[in-house]
Amino acid sequence: MDDNGVASAARAIRPYLEQILGERAADTDKALAALLKQTRRITEELHSMLDADPATADFLAVVLADAPLYRPPDLQNDGGSRGGPFPEVWQGLPGDPGQIGADAYVCPHGDYTWYRRSIGVAVPQCPTHGTPLIKQDGGQ
Repeated sequence: MDDNGVASAARAIRPYLEQILGERAADTDKALAALLKQTRRITEELHSMLDADPATADFLAVVLADAPLYRPPDLQNDGGSRGGPFPEVWQGLPGDPGQIGADAYVCPHGDYTWYRRSIGVAVPQCPTHGTPLIKQDGGQ
């Protein structure tokens, strides 16, 4: 599931609800507003948690700078050469590697993403739910 896309659609549909739902629009709009506020709070908490340590703050900054793909540093076009507190974690090979291909696999519950860097690597299960990860459409 594309969490950013769903939240964007929820924000975008609000001006159209009366046209789409008629008299049910007000209740739906109120519920959407409450959920979007909660989503914003959760996003702020995640940002604060990741910003609390220099290593995770650096990782977050590099991933956010890769919008709209939001790939881990080692899968970005520069091969993860941005460094950071633990550059060996995501340091790529020297030079311009070009586009790095790795399929993204996601938990069906939406809380875990893993990138398969080589076809020979077995896809793991979600560490939270123990469920098989599903290949995400449009994976890099």
